[in-house]
This record gives sequence, structure tokens and C-alpha cells, in this order.
Amino acid sequence: MKYNLIKIFTIFLILITFTIPNITSIGDCSLVVLEKSPNLNNKLSDDINIISMTYYGNIIIVDDDGDDNYTKIQDAIDNSSKGDLIKVFSGNYFESITINKQLTLVGIEENDEGKPVIDADGDEFAVTFTADNCVFEGFKVMNTSKDSEDLGYAGIKLLSDNNLLKNNTIVDNYDGIWLENSDGNIIENNNILLNKVGIFILESCNNTINSNFFSNNKLAIQTWYHSDNNTITTNEINGTGIILSESSNNEISNNIITSYFQHSITGIGLQQLCYRNKIIGNIVSNMDIGLGIFSSHNNIISQNNITNNSLWGILFDRSHKNKIKYNNFIKNGGSDVKTPRIFYSPAFFLQSFLNHWGKNYWDDWQHSLIPRPIKGKLGKNMMIPWRNFDWHPAKEPYDI
Repeated sequence: MKYNLIKIFTIFLILITFTIPNITSIGDCSLVVLEKSPNLNNKLSDDINIISMTYYGNIIIVDDDGDDNYTKIQDAIDNSSKGDLIKVFSGNYFESITINKQLTLVGIEENDEGKPVIDADGDEFAVTFTADNCVFEGFKVMNTSKDSEDLGYAGIKLLSDNNLLKNNTIVDNYDGIWLENSDGNIIENNNILLNKVGIFILESCNNTINSNFFSNNKLAIQTWYHSDNNTITTNEINGTGIILSESSNNEISNNIITSYFQHSITGIGLQQLCYRNKIIGNIVSNMDIGLGIFSSHNNIISQNNITNNSLWGILFDRSHKNKIKYNNFIKNGGSDVKTPRIFYSPAFFLQSFLNHWGKNYWDDWQHSLIPRPIKGKLGKNMMIPWRNFDWHPAKEPYDI
């Protein structure tokens, strides 16, 4: 009997030894979601409800009032260890921080004072990530330099992989978020406002930009040079939208892109050798050019609602073998300008070959049994009139 009790107790100890670390230390990715505490006087109290927790280190408190561990965010980072959670309470933090180890930083709104503000005060950046697998949530990031044309001046600068940026406000910077050689990041549910470029992506792949709100940026999202396999989906953009350059195999889907300003040139643009991208299920309206495809080939443009764009609904220039199908083209071309619609039109192409048009809805073409001609020009000086055809135009608009 005694032997059996010892055996059972030994097995129990072994199970505890192997189970507890797996509860408190799950992988290398820190992810913490916090609800506001009803009692913020005790900032280490159990009133902070950690809904989803995979951080496995210490909790460090930053408050500019001076009542807790640190008054500066960078001091907390410098004195933290991999896997720690840093909670930053409402206040103004005039600093430029570098996150150089795997950490979770969460902004906590205290007494209705709003998100903690990281104010770069005109410096080149407010937040830079050099470590992988970090979480950054609940901050307002602002006021980086706008005076230099040098690349990389940004509110948030990502130089690492597999980070989560969520529920932040990024405002009044040169670029809002800058990704460089930075893969596998998730950028979601952020407000990105009043920047030159909302998100600039350079040589960065497999990132997800999801459910963000963009307004009053000169350009919402731009990729450059081998930024491939990114997903840009369900964002709301007010102003000039998404431009891909030398980037392939990306998906742009289910975004709403519109403009309440003058001179918002393009809703979605592909330029300079963009291949095999998918533009699917977007609503693009009130731009000068809804979709502009320049020197880009083998892309799929499908199930988009392209409406009320003043010059062209879609324009191709030296772009070949693209597929354009199941889209709505409604009130595009010449509707808001004095130039006759003979030039500005729902669709137009220049020096572009072997594009396939099929089953699109055209509000100016009610003959579903007759192919709908699409005007274009060929030749060295673009002087030769030419036609493509949508061979099977849809009779009714699609529900997009």
C-alpha cells in the first residue's frame, strides 16, 4: 500500500512539472489582451482581466505620474527581460523607443485620459522594432520629423518579424508605419491618419494588413521592391489608396476605398512589374482613376465595385495578360469632368495586349448578348485606335 502511494505521488509530481510550464510559457510569441481595471489605484491588482495570455515573464508598470516602476518607456524596456509584459498608463511620453527584445507592450487608458501618447517631438521615429514576436497595442504614436526626404522616418519602424500591431492611433508622421525586410507581421484595427504614407512596405513579405482605418494620408499603403505575398484586406481608406510597385503574389481584397477630397488620384494601382496579384471584392469610388495598371502582367481583377471615378474606372498602360471579370463598372469616366466621355471612359488601355475581359457589368451597355467594346490605342505614339471586347457582359450588376 505504501509503495502504491509513493508511486502515485511520484506520477503526480511528474505531471505537475511538465504541465505548469506549458500553461505559463506557450511558445515564443507574446500576446496579451487586457480589459480596463475598475480599480486602477492598484495597478498590479487582479482587477486587470487578462483574457488571452501567452506572455511568460514579469509585469512592469510605466506611468508618467511617477507612482510606479518607471516614468519612461525606454527605461522599462532596458530593464526588462524576454517575455515580459510592459503596461503603459495614460500620459505623454516624449521619447523615441527601441524594442530590442521579445516583449508585450500594452497601453492602458486611465480615468478616461485616452491612450498613452508616444510623442517623437520631431525625431526620426517614435517606435522601432528590432526584435521578433513582439506585441504593441493601445498607443497613440505621433509627431516624427516631416522635414527630410530620407527613407525610414516613421511613427513605427518595423525591422523584425512576426510582430502584432493592434488598436493603435498613428498620426502626424512622415510615414505612419515603415516595414523593411520585415516579414510575417500583423497590422490590424489601427487608425492611421495625417501621414505622408500610412504604411510603407519595403522588401517585406507575408504580412497581413487588416481592418485598419486610413484618412488624410497622401497615400494609404505603398509596397516597393519585392514585397510579395502580403494580404491587404477589409481596410477602410479615405483618399488615395493602395499602390504596389515591383511586388507580386499579393492579395488586395474587400477594402473600401473612396475619397472626399480633390486630387485623390488612384484607388488601387499596380506599377512597374507587378505579377500575379489578386484584386478581389473591393469597393473603389470617387477617385480620378479607380484602378490603374501600369507595366504589370498576369494579375486577376475580379468582383470589384468600381463606381463614380471621374476619369477612368480602370486604365491599363503597357500591361498584358491580365484577367478582368465579374466587376461592376458604374458611372465612371466623364461624369464629373467637362472633357467628353469619348476619351475618359469606364475602361481604357494603352499599348496593352492579351488582356481577358469577361462577364463584367457595364452601366452604359445593356446588350448582354452583344460583346461590349473597350477602347484603347496602340503604336509607338499611341495613335492607332484599337478595341478589346468583353465577350459576355453581365445583364445586371453584381451584389458586391
